[in-house]
Amino acid sequence: ATVAQGKVADFAVGQVAAVPEEGVAIDEQTRLLGPSAGGAPGSLHPEGEARLTENDQKRAGGGGVHTAKYLTSTKHQQTDSCLIVVALAGCALVVQGGTLIPIWPAVLLILFLVVLGRSCSKVPQAGHARLPALWHCGELDDLIHESWREVACAGHATAFSITMAAALFYRAQVFWPVLATWGLYAADRLLSLRCAFGYALPIVVGTAMSSYGVSGPDGRPSYVRLVLRKPPGFTFKAGQWVYLAFHPGGSHCGAPPWCLPFLEWHPFSIANTELDDFLEFHIKVHGRSGFGESIPVTIATDGHHFVKITRTGCLFEWFCPHRTPCLGTVPETGFWGSACKSRSAGIYQYLSGADGTCIKALRPQTQWSGKLWNVVQWLLECRGNGHDAGEQLVRIMGPHGILPYTCEAHPAVMLIGAGVGFPCTGAMLRKLLRENLGRPSNQRKAVCFMWGASSLDQLLLCFPSILVDLTRYVHESSIQDLMQWLTIKIFVSSYTAGDFLSVDPEPHLFPDSAAMGTSLDEVRGWLLGHDMKLELAERYHDMDGTYIVRGSLGASFADILRCSLFMRRHVVEPEHSLAVCFCGPADLCSWIRSDLANTILPVQVEFASECTL
Repeated sequence: ATVAQGKVADFAVGQVAAVPEEGVAIDEQTRLLGPSAGGAPGSLHPEGEARLTENDQKRAGGGGVHTAKYLTSTKHQQTDSCLIVVALAGCALVVQGGTLIPIWPAVLLILFLVVLGRSCSKVPQAGHARLPALWHCGELDDLIHESWREVACAGHATAFSITMAAALFYRAQVFWPVLATWGLYAADRLLSLRCAFGYALPIVVGTAMSSYGVSGPDGRPSYVRLVLRKPPGFTFKAGQWVYLAFHPGGSHCGAPPWCLPFLEWHPFSIANTELDDFLEFHIKVHGRSGFGESIPVTIATDGHHFVKITRTGCLFEWFCPHRTPCLGTVPETGFWGSACKSRSAGIYQYLSGADGTCIKALRPQTQWSGKLWNVVQWLLECRGNGHDAGEQLVRIMGPHGILPYTCEAHPAVMLIGAGVGFPCTGAMLRKLLRENLGRPSNQRKAVCFMWGASSLDQLLLCFPSILVDLTRYVHESSIQDLMQWLTIKIFVSSYTAGDFLSVDPEPHLFPDSAAMGTSLDEVRGWLLGHDMKLELAERYHDMDGTYIVRGSLGASFADILRCSLFMRRHVVEPEHSLAVCFCGPADLCSWIRSDLANTILPVQVEFASECTL
């Protein structure tokens, strides 16, 4: 590992070195997919998969590449310490002065939740077995670990509302100007709720553009491709995001579906362009699923298609039971439910009653994204079996985001996505492909698309979409024309023997594959490194700066800014201004922002970001 200028770069295999004449040089062992002296490590199989063999893993050095670590824990600790000290000091002064303002108990409660949340994040997963039984309640555990955003948002809004109400009540002649900004905020909230009431969109399944779920190697839910029917009058730009909510995903205090402010709202980027008649989202599934083997539970009916499951002896789940779709006929149960034995098998949970009946349901999920995966999978199975599942509605609030406007303002753009940030940048890339297809060569926007993934699993949903979009452009034009303005760099932090990257899009994604087979082969050859050139005995460099490598996007970004072919040919030499649009983790955003600030360029650079947690 090399530590320099506040950055941590860990390349146990190979190096990504800056070469001004040829951009970024790629070592044979660092290259994920491409040629080598003994054959292509990512050899293309007849089934359409680039598969990584165990020998490739051994050639890679055996040490493995660790994802670049972002040193922000110290900043978080300092911020938390300052907040705690200031709040406690304020509480002490108020109590000693003989006046107890109602806001201070709320502040103390928020501070307690901060400390509890930080402490919980430090508890290793392996140590959960030694915690009290109540801690194993999935809903309570995930509420503490992963629902901090909702708690913090509600706490800030409550504290601010109390403060402003008290200030206006006692000193209205001083604080009346805040009514203007506070009124704008209230109007924005009301308009958002009006949008949510007006846009209730059904989940689309069983069509050419269908929703579906992706499972990991162990059978656990991994990603959801959510497709919604675009409502009339809804306008957005590629790269923007919206809030999503649906009642089966959960609501605060058990609120009914019509009580929209109490639904669990989550932000997600729109993965398609404004020219489509649907809305597409790529959502990573978080949280645990299932209960294990032979666990006693109590089930109760919840409508016509769902059951509520409560583990015996878990008091918290009596108030917040697991709600999961049931495959088949939902049994009739009394108010207190029926006792069953629970058994997990794959993505299913089998519930066996005392009378010998067995109910097949999907494994309970603890987080919103997992519950969405369950609903999509249930809709697909119901449609496949000919059952009527009705419409499952998802409500939206939005759109939001400034990345499309930043992209439109400059002749050259870097689209950077990491982790689950691909849908935003991928949608903007798809729009630019359509726009550049009809423009003269001297008016096309130069694009450098960069994507960082922690594992090949994160490419399962998105890489086939890239292949389809690029293939359609090449079919209408040519691969040489595409290479003149587009550069693609994909960084994968780690992989294991047997991991594969699908390079043959599914028929539902690419129904025109038979007519565009030649164009697809050209795109695959370009992305998988058929233009690699031997430089030294065991080192290669890419001819146009497009590659898929094993390494860190953050550690390589500074060298890309200074030495890449894209920067020299499309930014510095023509003296074009540059837009850098980022969507991904906040820590990587800070790293890229710092590299931009520390790099002196002879052109104007504008940076815009949408950060994910």
